[in-house]
Amino acid sequence: MAQNIGALLKEKRLDLGLSLDDASCAIKVRAKYLKLLEDDINEKETPPTVYMLGYLKLYANFLGLDGKQIIDQIYVFTKEEYPSMNDTHHVKSDPSAKIILISLFSLILLLILWSSNIF
Repeated sequence: MAQNIGALLKEKRLDLGLSLDDASCAIKVRAKYLKLLEDDINEKETPPTVYMLGYLKLYANFLGLDGKQIIDQIYVFTKEEYPSMNDTHHVKSDPSAKIILISLFSLILLLILWSSNIF
């Protein structure tokens, strides 16, 4: 995470007199994730990055900060690009699933034809 963003979040929350549980209840994000945003993030304990960025933006906006600007700072700091909505992650299809589906469709078709005495 970009330097000082976690400290900024924590300082703003404390200035507002809110506990982590208060913020958690208000924005419906687990307190442990908000704490991770304020402290050093341990990747083993965090949900996928897209969720953490969403939580960060939501939390920052809730605290009266500009969530989009904070997300922009992270991308500038890490020199990463925003994930594209056009990026598609193709899941390898299982050929056996296609075979089963075609077989099932064929069986149903045969049953319909058989029951109508076409065969």
